[in-house]
Amino acid sequence: MATGTRAAVARRYETLNAALASGDFGPLASVIAEDATDHNPAPGQAPGLAGIRRAVGELRASLSDLRLEVSEIIVEKDRAACRIAMTATHTGTFLGIPATGRKIRQEGI
Repeated sequence: MATGTRAAVARRYETLNAALASGDFGPLASVIAEDATDHNPAPGQAPGLAGIRRAVGELRASLSDLRLEVSEIIVEKDRAACRIAMTATHTGTFLGIPATGRKIRQEGI
C-alpha cells in the first residue's frame, strides 16, 4: 500500500510539473479536485481548482523555468505528505515585486 501511494503522489507532482512547463492546465483536473482547498493560497486567490489554475498561471507569467522537486514522500495510514522545493527564475513582476532575474528556491511540505 505505501509503495503504491508513494507512486501515486509522485505521479501527481509529475502532472503538476508538466502543467507548469507547458501552460496546459487541463490535466490538473485529473489530480486536483474541483473543490480542493489550497492551504497556502496566493493573495486574493479564488477557492478550488479554478483558483489554483489561475495562481499557477500567474506563477508561470512571472517565474520562468518553474519546477517542483520532490525530495521525500511520507505515507502514514491514509495520509501522504511531500517535502518539495520549487525553483525558478524571477523574470516578471511577482506579488508586486518587479523582475530581478535572480534564481529562487522555496521549500515546503
